[in-house]
Amino acid sequence: MICEACELSMSCIFRRQEPMQAAKIKKEYRHRFASASGGVILDFPQNENETMIKLLKTSIWIAGISMVLLGSHLSAIQLTDNFDEVVPGQLYRSAQPSQADIDNYVKHYGIRTIINLRGRSDALWYKDEIGASQHAGISHIDFALPPSKEVTPAQASRLVAILRDSPKPILVHCETGADPTGLVSAIYLQQIAGVDEKKAEGQLSILYGHLGIPYLSSTYAMDESWEQLEKRFGLKS
Repeated sequence: MICEACELSMSCIFRRQEPMQAAKIKKEYRHRFASASGGVILDFPQNENETMIKLLKTSIWIAGISMVLLGSHLSAIQLTDNFDEVVPGQLYRSAQPSQADIDNYVKHYGIRTIINLRGRSDALWYKDEIGASQHAGISHIDFALPPSKEVTPAQASRLVAILRDSPKPILVHCETGADPTGLVSAIYLQQIAGVDEKKAEGQLSILYGHLGIPYLSSTYAMDESWEQLEKRFGLKS
């Protein structure tokens, strides 16, 4: 610490100097006294501070743009019902389909089975789905898979059997078509279609609106489920 007498002496010197020169002398005195007292002084030049501020502003700007793009992407997904072809002629995925959607999928893709990952419900969407399935003469399977709970080994075994034995093409869906649907699509690709692990797990990604963030996203349970299933399937995680 710089003593009061030293500070007074320094002040007398600085008053006789030009501002820029005084600043240099003051900096030199402080470093000398810090060295003598065993202290450490961190002095950041002004240009470095300006660089840090610019980097911070740029980072905030990039984060803002990223959030806008992400929001636009998620909105676009829902406008298209998050429908996609997983394996042509075998498996298709989507968000909750309407009666019109089911009629359209049956007509254009020949869907023969719907796997509902939301489970049974008294809600109108469920009644419409059952009615549309019956009207189209296709199979309908309820398999509740909450997006916030990990899939058990027993559930995984049943899923693989259902995916293997159900009449194809299959349409699998949950509410948003992002989380349980992504996991089941990954299971199908790896266990039924024989696709490699990396390509299979791409079904559970932001591309379809899945946000698997540890501790922040409840749907991260789907990612943890996949990690466990990789071990169960004998894959390198």
